[in-house]
Amino acid sequence: MFTNVRAARGTNVASFYPDVPLQEETKSKRIKMPSEEPIDAEEAAKMLGITARTVTKLAEKGKIPGFRVGKHWRFRQSDIQEYNERQIR
Repeated sequence: MFTNVRAARGTNVASFYPDVPLQEETKSKRIKMPSEEPIDAEEAAKMLGITARTVTKLAEKGKIPGFRVGKHWRFRQSDIQEYNERQIR
């Protein structure tokens, strides 16, 4: 705790925590979300010509970039297209 209470009351919080952004600074910054809608394993499988189970196995092994929403895998269509192009080469 503070040893000198008077000094602590009049001191700016930012001087104690210079690396932590103030609330006003964080409100103006918005997180950019990807513009494309994620697709499920079935749609990704149709694009690749393989089964949905194989798509999920590849995602679990880290061969196809994807993310889980609960128990279900989701993929970005651009990632699936890039994976498909790499497999053709």
